[in-house]
Amino acid sequence: MKPGEMLSADQTRQWRRTLRLTFSYDGDTIRLIDRRGVAMIPPAPNTPLPATDQAGFWYVVRDDKDEVVYYRVIRNPMPLSVEVVSPAGEQSFTNINRDRARGTFEILVPDTKEAASLSFFSSHPLVPDRDGPEERSGQQPAREVARFDLRAERAR
Repeated sequence: MKPGEMLSADQTRQWRRTLRLTFSYDGDTIRLIDRRGVAMIPPAPNTPLPATDQAGFWYVVRDDKDEVVYYRVIRNPMPLSVEVVSPAGEQSFTNINRDRARGTFEILVPDTKEAASLSFFSSHPLVPDRDGPEERSGQQPAREVARFDLRAERAR
């Protein structure tokens, strides 16, 4: 699969099991902390496969030949700012920058022997930029920010 191509819902129906992967993050350190098999078809992507010169956040599952098996574009699960209600008396929302992003998130991927690696791509920084704005606008090209060997995880 190449950037611009789209994985169809029919293609995702070939998988009858899904892995629910739980990650923790602290700054730019991302760890896979749990994996659970679930009897379900993984969600079909809702966009074509992004090119790495695009902005956004997505993850990609690749096989042994580094070919894309599955991908999904999602909202950045590790934001450097959070949306909160504005101070008393105002009915609008505002963003507050975080000094350090910490937390957990989950994603779903096909539970298949083809899955060799999982990569996260992001155009957003994982740590605040101390020399400039707290968070870039996200218009920069995405880059691979983490890669996990799913075969090694399967052997555990």
